[in-house]
Amino acid sequence: MRRNRRHDAIEKLRHHVPDDLMATVREKAAHGAVARAYWIKAALAAKSGGAPPGPVAAFEQPAAVDQAGEVAWLRRVARAYRKSSTAQAQSLLTIAEEAA
Repeated sequence: MRRNRRHDAIEKLRHHVPDDLMATVREKAAHGAVARAYWIKAALAAKSGGAPPGPVAAFEQPAAVDQAGEVAWLRRVARAYRKSSTAQAQSLLTIAEEAA
């Protein structure tokens, strides 16, 4: 159940960001769990800033081998999210929007 809610939230956010946001995050800032954290923070900023829905953006989520692996991955993303900078996320979103 929890995985479905996370998946649903990501799916909804994917309609409010430029398709190349993940590529921008990877190029300019981070990889792995930190990249996912910045993507989520930037997507939340876009949605709360009134970005209209559009085409679905790319978001790669590594497949978990088992539930324990997925929980560990989500904890890394959550930890990175708490440490991530809102200003940096907004900057990455702006770069991706300008490139679109």
